[in-house]
Amino acid sequence: MSALSKYQEAITECPCRGGGLHQYILKIASLGVLSELTPDQILADCSGLDGLRPNEMEQAINKAFKTVSSDYEPIAPRPISRFAPKMVNALDSFISKIDDGVIELMDMSPISLHGDPDADGDLTLRTLYKPTDSLFIGDVFDRDVKTVGEWLKQPLGKYPHIIPNPMTGDVGMTTEAKMSYRCEQTVKELRYAVCEMDEVPLVKQVKFWIKCISIGVPVSAVIHSGSKSLHGWVKVNCGSDGEKWEKDVRGWLFGEFGKAYGLDPACSNRARVSRLPGHQREGKQQQRLLYLNGEI
Repeated sequence: MSALSKYQEAITECPCRGGGLHQYILKIASLGVLSELTPDQILADCSGLDGLRPNEMEQAINKAFKTVSSDYEPIAPRPISRFAPKMVNALDSFISKIDDGVIELMDMSPISLHGDPDADGDLTLRTLYKPTDSLFIGDVFDRDVKTVGEWLKQPLGKYPHIIPNPMTGDVGMTTEAKMSYRCEQTVKELRYAVCEMDEVPLVKQVKFWIKCISIGVPVSAVIHSGSKSLHGWVKVNCGSDGEKWEKDVRGWLFGEFGKAYGLDPACSNRARVSRLPGHQREGKQQQRLLYLNGEI
């Protein structure tokens, strides 16, 4: 596996704070250096990592580059918010005529979401997948992959994470040369792209997804993370075509379309983890379904 592939997979498997995040981001930065990426590119790719504190990634990048280049000029500390004024203007224009409010978004959902929120995980799986689809569901360090039929035999509320793209159910090689059922190599179908924009105020995120749905972007689900962001699952239907993923997802969704509005490009990997609706985050809100469409 190339250094770039290891770098991309390492981003998808980055643990949360308290699970070794500090050492892991140094590993990501080092793989970025070996992949001959620029500091700004590494910084952009890692801007959405969960639990990352301001300027921690800059410090890791500086340390990684210092080991290979004596004339490297360190990245200066950045402002806490990287949501540039140009993006603010573009987003404000995009959502200018959209009413704000979570209820408006939920009312747009083709599937009624006014039932028991504890059942949101079950509802998501029954609506968007076949019983034979294999999925990763679990905590950040879990690697279990089971069929949807098997997952639905147990309560899903205890599980915080899901990889929306169906998996093969077979083992593959991780960036650490370990065998795992959950990694980039074991993604079977490139069905969904997970979109986040957590540098954007939550009220504007709600408006953004209302606007996207209203103009025909194929949004299958919008999930409140229980914290400061919404996760939008856009149905891209790339099958097993990696070139189509690069063009449609990295090139258009996170590039031509999403870059101006603040979509986080670090989310544009195939095995991106999202929040499983229905889970109650400790000390935070419940992860909730705000929109669900199984008709696209």
